[in-house]
Amino acid sequence: MNYKIGEVIRMLEVSRQSLYNWERDGYIPTIHRTPTNQRVYSETDIQVIRDYIAFMHPKPPTFNKHAQETCKTSDSISRFRG
Repeated sequence: MNYKIGEVIRMLEVSRQSLYNWERDGYIPTIHRTPTNQRVYSETDIQVIRDYIAFMHPKPPTFNKHAQETCKTSDSISRFRG
């Protein structure tokens, strides 16, 4: 299946300009274009972009709910003490 750029930016939650820049700078492969010069992204293209995003922007570790509540309480106390 092939996707237009609008579908891809919604799917991956990235900006159109980011995709253009990454392609221009060689971080993702050159995307196939239609005869009218529109980019058409394949499933493989999308997976490569996902891999690039995961590599360049790793998600921070998640904490369990108790640890998050403890951090919030500690932050509140330290702000209160000034």
